[in-house]
Amino acid sequence: MQVYMYLRTYRKDGWGFKIGVITIWLLDLLHTGMVSASNWVYLIENFGNDISDNIVWTIAVTIALTALIIFSVHCFFAFRIYTLSRGNHYYTGLIATLAVTRVGLSLVCTVKMIKLGSYLKFAHQWGYVFTTSLSFAVTVDILIAGGLLWYLNRSRTGFSDMDTILDSIKMYAIENGLFTSATTIVSLICWLTMPTNLIFLGLHFAISKLYANALMATLNARISLQLERSKAQAYSGGNVEYPMPVVFPTAEGRQKVGQHCTVCLALYLTRRDEDTEY
Repeated sequence: MQVYMYLRTYRKDGWGFKIGVITIWLLDLLHTGMVSASNWVYLIENFGNDISDNIVWTIAVTIALTALIIFSVHCFFAFRIYTLSRGNHYYTGLIATLAVTRVGLSLVCTVKMIKLGSYLKFAHQWGYVFTTSLSFAVTVDILIAGGLLWYLNRSRTGFSDMDTILDSIKMYAIENGLFTSATTIVSLICWLTMPTNLIFLGLHFAISKLYANALMATLNARISLQLERSKAQAYSGGNVEYPMPVVFPTAEGRQKVGQHCTVCLALYLTRRDEDTEY
């Protein structure tokens, strides 16, 4: 539904950006297929049999798919921070390093799960890798949410209508970070305290869905922000113009934003290839 709303509403977004959205949707669809196949093996083929310690290969694949979805979403938000910070390589570099490391750790978990075929053996021999992977995901979430709040707060102008829009974006950042981080933390706690009852795995299935929806909700929220801006302009008599920025502007457009409209960086979200007046 989120992807459908995006493709219907934001038809002028660049093709590269649309391909990224569709890729995440396909990864999430494949993830759902792997979970469904796993449920079939556990609940239908082996109905009445206790195979709770057996790791089906489709379960192991979901770990890697979740990592790829989370990595894609982290890259999107890291790019937003990079833009808002006007090219802070150190902060975004830290986020990128942790995100890439998290993917690598998850791939190791997938390989070892398939090889060992047992949750008990995996928890005993490679459990620390899975723990580190989840911990890195939480850390990146905190860094992204903190970075967005910091740079958005620095972009405040003192104009109540524009600051209201910035506050709305900050609320999106907080809510997205809370949903994803809270679920990951609970999954981590269940993994550390109850590694054999697979409750952690059920929560881990939901993590990829939350990340994918966090990205799509952020993209689809742009229309609401545009409506807020229109209402603010109507309230002020239409005399004050706050242009909506673009997510992948031209080099000339990016320079204009940097020189003339710091506030635009906070909403750096939409079209790439069109000429936009700032």
